[in-house]
Formats: sequence, structure tokens, C-alpha cells
Amino acid sequence: MRTIGVMAVVALFGVTCAVAQDAQRKLLQAKDSDMADYADGFSGGPDYWDVANLVNGQTLNVRSEPGAGKQIVGSLLIGERVRNLGCKPVGSSRWCQIESGPKQKLTGWVNGKYLREAADSPQVATSSSDATGSLPCATALGQPSSDCSFRVTRGLAGNADVWIELPTGEERYIQFREGKPIVTDPGLALIFERTGDLTLIRIGSIERYEIPDALIFGG
Repeated sequence: MRTIGVMAVVALFGVTCAVAQDAQRKLLQAKDSDMADYADGFSGGPDYWDVANLVNGQTLNVRSEPGAGKQIVGSLLIGERVRNLGCKPVGSSRWCQIESGPKQKLTGWVNGKYLREAADSPQVATSSSDATGSLPCATALGQPSSDCSFRVTRGLAGNADVWIELPTGEERYIQFREGKPIVTDPGLALIFERTGDLTLIRIGSIERYEIPDALIFGG
């Protein structure tokens, strides 16, 4: 009888261990599944991300290099779909290199906590429109207005990213939201005023730009 009792205890212990191991396995699978929705710096990840975890009206800064203090080269809205070019850990955060835009590609780095795995590539019909041209500008103190080349990537409702070519060969970045300029390159102050269908922008104490509404909204 004692032998039978010992065998029963052993069998019960084995069943208990098996149940515990199965529960732990399911918990780890669920955890892995949740983490797979977000940018993971230790795996290849999906082909595409959706921008997520933003409050409506907020934008996700795209930076030239991974890190919160790096130069802003563009911005993304919640729900925008971008191509995954790979992620890596930076300090306690994961940063992912992305590519956005159907024609003039915007490439840069974003914080992975604002990315969620997307099922497939963006639909062409919902892609932003791009354009190039020239606009009135002055980039030196006392300089009369001349023409500066620009390129623009447009979203919806007056959201746009504008890059203006400077005489040095560099580009001045200006971000528009709802038709208004809200940010330029780090360390530079931006002020603007409206005149008819123009937005007159001053950056620093020297640079001046005239941005027509058609450049931002299309048409």
C-alpha cells in the first residue's frame, strides 16, 4: 500500500509540473506575441510599421540618427505606414530606421515605442503627394529675394514637410501642420505671418521664405 501511495504522489507531482510548464509556455508565447507588435531591436521585425501610440494632433519626429537629440529631418502622423529598415538598441530605448513616401523617400530614425507591426505595404491611393519647384527666399542679411529650390511631401489637411535648398548645398527643413509652419531645424527660431494666400516665414534673424498655400495643399 505504501508503494502505491508513493507512486500516486510521484504521478501527481509529474502532472502538476507538466501543467505548470504548459502554463509558463503559454504565458511566454503571449508575451512574445505582444512584444512582436512593437519595434524589437533584437529581431528582423516586419516589412512595414504603422505609426502608433500618439495623441491625435501629435507627430512623430524622424531624426537623422538614432537618439532623441539628433537632427529632425521629417515627421509622421499617427496611422502612417513606413518601411522597416532595421532597429537597434540605444540606451534603454529601441530606435528603428524607416523609409516613408512613394516618390521622394524620407529616410531616418524614430523611437520604436511609436511603431506597431503592419500587415502589408501602403496603398498607393493613400500615399502622400510630392512636388518640387522654386519659391522666393533670402538667406543672407540684406539680400534681396531670389529663388530657392524646394521639395515637399504632402499629407492631408495642410500637413506637409518642406525642404528648401540653401546656397551652401544644405537644406532648410520646415514642418507644416494644418497649413501652419510649426518647426524648423534644431536650434533655430521660426516666426511667420499670413498675407493673402502666402505664409511669410522668418528663420533666425536672416532667412526669409514666401510659401504659397498651393505648395502646402497642392493645386
